[in-house]
Amino acid sequence: MSRRDHHRILYVTDSPMNLKRLHSILSSTKYEIVSALAADQAVAFCINNALAAVVLGSEFLTAEGWSVAQTFKSLCPELPVVLFLEDSREMAIPDAVDVIATTGEALLQELQRLLDSSPNALAC
Repeated sequence: MSRRDHHRILYVTDSPMNLKRLHSILSSTKYEIVSALAADQAVAFCINNALAAVVLGSEFLTAEGWSVAQTFKSLCPELPVVLFLEDSREMAIPDAVDVIATTGEALLQELQRLLDSSPNALAC
């Protein structure tokens, strides 16, 4: 595993505009952003690649009653999962999601905090 894998973040969104926004937020950081446009594509990527964290767009919170986040946690319990909402609505943290971020700044802070406290995520 290369050192670059340590900072690979999978962003799961079906919106090209959201993907562009995340790239602009994280472009000047140490993170490499990879993306998936569908839940099954994201799970396959997780199975076949080392990841440091997953960022879920709100559109991928649930699929047929089973959270995509729960699928990631079943594959790798140590993998940090962040729900990135496009608005500041209040909501409880869903099962298998570690934290909710509603701004780019909050996302950066939470990724750094989670990755600093989760060195075992690289086994995923």
